[in-house]
Amino acid sequence: MSEKSRYGGKKDGMGFYELMVVPRDIYTQVIDAIEHNRMSDFYRLLGVTPSGISREGAGNRILVIEDKLKLAQAVNESLSRRGFDVTYTAEKKKLLNIEEEGINLIIIDLTFHGADALKLCRSLRENEHTARIPVIIINGKSEEDDIIAGLEAGADDYIGKDFSLGELAARVKAVLRRYN
Repeated sequence: MSEKSRYGGKKDGMGFYELMVVPRDIYTQVIDAIEHNRMSDFYRLLGVTPSGISREGAGNRILVIEDKLKLAQAVNESLSRRGFDVTYTAEKKKLLNIEEEGINLIIIDLTFHGADALKLCRSLRENEHTARIPVIIINGKSEEDDIIAGLEAGADDYIGKDFSLGELAARVKAVLRRYN
């Protein structure tokens, strides 16, 4: 008999990813569902289908502008599992064709190439082709001055220090509801 991992899957056979990003507010419920083999509860809690792809973000294209690869990959994986079509970039030239790519929402790291993120946000708002694309700024700082600067630059939302990927997904959905 094989030993079970703490996530419910058999270590030597089919099972679950040993590493899952789970929103803090539902973590214990997700672990309980896995340990008691209640997969319908597991899928419902995470908002995914058995194939691992949610339909809630279907049809929405998100551009993540982030120069920290690990954070960009984590955001990409989290939002992709919720059904969003996510592209991430650290290249400024990729930003030139935003309106042509059918982007529905942009997530910008405020520290992306320094203060250029605020300038980029302002220029998105001034361009008639991108003015209606919602923007969320993420940042390691949550000082009042930083939040105000981001919102005044044209961001629709600002997520500060210690955000969870579940919170980011919820904010993405909330901002998209206002624009759809």
